[in-house]
Amino acid sequence: MALTNLPSPCLPLPPVNKEPFSTNLHGRERGSYQLYQFIQRFQFYPGFSVHPHPLLEPYLCSCPSANIAETHSASVETPARTSSPQLHTFSCSCCRISSMRIELFKMERIQCLYENTVRYNLSESGVMPVDARWLLKDKSSIEQLLSRKLGYPPAGGSELLREHIAEYYGTLPENVRVTNGSSEANFMIFWALLEKSDQAAIMIPNYLQTWGLARHFARAARKFRLLELSSVNGTKRWGLDMESLNRAVGNRTRIILITNPNNPTGAVLTEEEMREVVRLADRFGAWIVADEVYRGADSGSSKSGPGFWGRYPKLLVVSGLSKAFGLPGLRTGWIVGPKKILEKLESCHDYLTLTPAALSDHLATLAMHAGRRKTLLKRTRKIIADQWPILERWIPKHPELHCIPPESGAIAFIRYQFAVSSVKLFERLRLEESVLVTPAAHFGLNSRYFRVGFGYDPLRLRLGLKNISRLFASLRT
Repeated sequence: MALTNLPSPCLPLPPVNKEPFSTNLHGRERGSYQLYQFIQRFQFYPGFSVHPHPLLEPYLCSCPSANIAETHSASVETPARTSSPQLHTFSCSCCRISSMRIELFKMERIQCLYENTVRYNLSESGVMPVDARWLLKDKSSIEQLLSRKLGYPPAGGSELLREHIAEYYGTLPENVRVTNGSSEANFMIFWALLEKSDQAAIMIPNYLQTWGLARHFARAARKFRLLELSSVNGTKRWGLDMESLNRAVGNRTRIILITNPNNPTGAVLTEEEMREVVRLADRFGAWIVADEVYRGADSGSSKSGPGFWGRYPKLLVVSGLSKAFGLPGLRTGWIVGPKKILEKLESCHDYLTLTPAALSDHLATLAMHAGRRKTLLKRTRKIIADQWPILERWIPKHPELHCIPPESGAIAFIRYQFAVSSVKLFERLRLEESVLVTPAAHFGLNSRYFRVGFGYDPLRLRLGLKNISRLFASLRT
């Protein structure tokens, strides 16, 4: 792991006149001021790197040839203007300073821009969150929260929280590290494990954070796919395409990323499919990173589906409270894995958020207590059981639509036959009907699907679907 992939948060500033656009900045001093501006704006930018010297002096560039370029993309429309900065690059040949590009995370950027501007947001993939009163049911628990000192909690999470999480997986607290959301967990893992000579095999369709991270930190990201497969009784399920998996994994593969249950399809791997993933990982010595953030939100079951923990030594399980537990606002995630690799990941955490938030750690500890945890998961399953029928009845009313029922999660990945791309359909629904869905393109598929979340307000779900039907009627004419 090369920690020079990220800059120090304590970069020294060039000793130059800092008055913007001052007329006395010329030549070498102007180049130094350009770099000062860049560092001020992007000193926490994940792609910034220094080659080859690890010390901080190279940042004090005074070269007049230092060049800063900002590219724009019209693919993301903002309310204020039609283009916005997408990638920022800096290069200076004499000082050997460069930036490595990280691609735009389109799904999250789009959702951040529009989820609060539409009338019907059907892009959420969790269930209606619980409120704080649900966790603080008596005066003593409220008093404990109010008396909590707002200092730094332990970097890997409090001992009691890690005990509760470890109990959920049947392991020890030393095998658990708490992060600020599962997204931070993914970032830490991909940063720590991947070198520029490595490859990562990524399940598609998927939440593309890990795809972007793999392309950034490794030599290449290779896709393997879930496909609509027919079963013996004629029904269809989303299943693992074994051929693409075998093509994607090889000698250079460092990570095999599995999202199980899958987002956006809601599919759950079979035992045979899980064994095949383990077999290939073992053959090539790769790490399995299992994103299990939807595990526990199983349809038609009172138990959580099978997980990867305990199946393979080189395994890291990522999860959190956002989806199956209905607590996204706590921003609590975790990594379960071997103690030795978790210690390596701590060095990455030091460069990111360092510790969980004190109040989130406290509330997450309450949520992950065995009794409370079971009640939260039971609540989520009831929401799914109650609200999936709304979508299940709506889909057959449109002959152009087809959907394999999700096995887990309050999400449905719907195929359509209209002659319009998924991004164009998304844009028309947003602009013409004030409905936000998630297009297949944001999950790595160039095909005609969109994802609908059905775990929030059922009335808004019905009204949002009504507006989608109205757009579909216009597409038929």
